[in-house]
Amino acid sequence: MPKAKNTYIRKTFETCHSQELVRLFHLSQDQAHPEYQNWLSAQYTIPSDVLHFVEPLQKTLMLRKFDWNEMELRDKFISPFLSYIPFWGDNFETFAGRMLKARLGDYELCGLVDWVVAKGTYEPIAPYFFIHEYKQANIPKADPLGQVLAAMLTAQAQNADGACVYGCFVVAASWQFVWLKDKVFAVSKIYDATDPEELQKVWSVL
Repeated sequence: MPKAKNTYIRKTFETCHSQELVRLFHLSQDQAHPEYQNWLSAQYTIPSDVLHFVEPLQKTLMLRKFDWNEMELRDKFISPFLSYIPFWGDNFETFAGRMLKARLGDYELCGLVDWVVAKGTYEPIAPYFFIHEYKQANIPKADPLGQVLAAMLTAQAQNADGACVYGCFVVAASWQFVWLKDKVFAVSKIYDATDPEELQKVWSVL
């Protein structure tokens, strides 16, 4: 008889929930992990010449954060803000709307990523930092942590190098950072990008 083909349960990022991922892939949460704490402890100051451009973005965000949809949030605040951080170099670049998929045990995780930093110049080869954005009104319908964690797990399986993977999800003006290594993850507190001090922290972590 012909050998039966392997069958996989396919799950898209949009349908993933954090507690389900914890159960399926035996994840544990460790907020005290030294590598995570080292990342979150970064302290940088937004340069004055950059702050001159960022402050008007922040003021507009304060006024419109509940009105914008995901694309407007990305175009009017996230993308301009990120443009001042050098997320590109000789062999790494930013990418948006790219398909990512990998097999993890009996499951295949797949989906489009909103924005990612990855090794590679023309195609994302080894993704390692993700940002997903959401509109406040859509949160009851989705699990932002689950979606970004699913993308990070997929990248970890695809990269297969044992390195940390990083992520962030943005809901209106609220930013939360996610760290993953092997089967351990951690999630930051919420940082409010309309608060000048907390925006400095977002800048530092990025």
